[in-house]
Amino acid sequence: MKKYFKLLMVALFATLSLTLPSCGDDDDATDNSLVGTWTAVDEGTVITATFNSNGTLALNEVYDGYTDNYTGTWQANGDLSKGATVVVNMVDVEYPDEPLNLVATVTVKGDVAIWTTIDEDGATTTVFARVK
Repeated sequence: MKKYFKLLMVALFATLSLTLPSCGDDDDATDNSLVGTWTAVDEGTVITATFNSNGTLALNEVYDGYTDNYTGTWQANGDLSKGATVVVNMVDVEYPDEPLNLVATVTVKGDVAIWTTIDEDGATTTVFARVK
């Protein structure tokens, strides 16, 4: 009798393991794109940037009671999950004759984007969080 009970349990376990749905999170794909709204705090300045799928962007910086608003375009070259070059061309809404061009290495891992820029002062890294 014990032998049949063991066989029944093995058969039941095998059947359940093949028919029960997976409880994994493989349906929750990680979004490694830059499209969306991001925010960061960098040396007391709050930066909020919205990257649209059509390659346009809107960015604002709030610091010391002032707000600067920018509009422009962006383009990513490479795989953002591994670190891609992102080119941003934008202008301050109040001073459209003074364009700001930025080239950064950007790595996106889900809801975190790490921007690294290099200028005459050296490398600067800013960490953005995706706003949900």
